[in-house]
Amino acid sequence: MLHSVIEVRVGVQDISQAINFYQNVFGFEVLESHLDHALVGVAHSPLGRIRLLQRPGLERKQPKLWTVGPRLLGMYSRDLAATLQRFEAAGGEVRPKVSYPYGPGLMTEAVASDINGVWWTMPQIGADGVRQPSPALEIDSVRENGELHTVVTVVNDVDEGIRFYRDAGGMTLLFDGEMSGEVFEEMTGMPKGASLRLAFLVGPDKAPARIELMSFSGIGEVDEPTTPPGGIESIQMRVDNVDKSAKSFVEHGFTVGREGAGYANIDSLRGALDDGANSLDVWVPTS
Repeated sequence: MLHSVIEVRVGVQDISQAINFYQNVFGFEVLESHLDHALVGVAHSPLGRIRLLQRPGLERKQPKLWTVGPRLLGMYSRDLAATLQRFEAAGGEVRPKVSYPYGPGLMTEAVASDINGVWWTMPQIGADGVRQPSPALEIDSVRENGELHTVVTVVNDVDEGIRFYRDAGGMTLLFDGEMSGEVFEEMTGMPKGASLRLAFLVGPDKAPARIELMSFSGIGEVDEPTTPPGGIESIQMRVDNVDKSAKSFVEHGFTVGREGAGYANIDSLRGALDDGANSLDVWVPTS
């Protein structure tokens, strides 16, 4: 069974510059530092971290929000206005903050693209606290931003993505719905009359980071799907048992292997066993 995202691997042109961005904007700490990679996150939260991978000669790509591939990372904020101000001051590009009905109340949220070609979705924490578990914020009551709370992949077929994560991976589908109208057009920049479908999946303890799948309709001409190097390249997820997970993927028609021997191919999602005893690497480029 898949649980939560341990870390997201992001290819960057300049590790030092990327570290400075995530430290200044989100208050991340450097947890590991090596010549060609570094791990940043919240020290007292063992999940939802980012591993920065040095990619020499990488040209920064800034895909549109609806381009198929791994697209957004999510971050809770206690003070969204302040987070967005720091984000923009550090060189990122911020879209308008919006509010829309969500459950019994309102959700205030903004999306923005950072200096590494990664889009972010940042919901404001309401008076009732975070909507899903966040150890970083629960332990530290004055911390403004948490660990990664979600990883979002844009796919052509959300149903097939659900089959991958829920049916083969054992995750729970918490939400699956369509969003459209002026608020979402303003938030995402999608054309008037377009819509998006969003599916939200969690592991058994709902721990961060969680999985979201998005698809868009009415966009018109779209760019080619993004592929590494650069941007979100893969995610590493906790599993109960690697062998049992592999068996489940095979039983559901996906091919799983080690060291590139085979991948679970669905649209823009690929899964492959990691070297770690209790983790699964999920590659999300389209080929």
